[in-house]
Amino acid sequence: MPTKSCIVCGEQIQLVATRCPHCHQVQNRFYQFFNTAWGAVIFLLVVGLGIAYGVTREPINWTYHASTIKASEVKLRASNSARGTEMACIALLKNDGTRSWKEPVIEASFFGQDGQLIDTATQRFSEVIIRRGGEARIRVREQGAWDASEYARCDVTIRDAAPD
Repeated sequence: MPTKSCIVCGEQIQLVATRCPHCHQVQNRFYQFFNTAWGAVIFLLVVGLGIAYGVTREPINWTYHASTIKASEVKLRASNSARGTEMACIALLKNDGTRSWKEPVIEASFFGQDGQLIDTATQRFSEVIIRRGGEARIRVREQGAWDASEYARCDVTIRDAAPD
């Protein structure tokens, strides 16, 4: 039967052997390369570069992308109940950007009959994902400080979102 030399100890072994019967090393040059000092150095270098890339990579800043999501169909619902004034600002968020966003933080500003700001509410929507080119309907609820008849309109501002 034809033989070859072990790539580690140099003993003669069968040509089809995958392991040396003398030193028990695998007879694969690629695998064997990583058992050498140079292989270890290259492996650690690649891992180190990967970690450095992950640490130094610029995080996605929401403020640069804030203009890609627009609020439309903004509606105010205000009613008096035994618990006080219950308000809701309902809006449709449309994503015109190239990136999907999740967990938007929405600020609703409530205005009185005279146009003055009289209340605000901020809410994180942890289960909302706004896909690129998609839309999502949200409702910000709040207990109002004024009578329901004092509230005239609301506006919606997206304060933050995480990339999906």
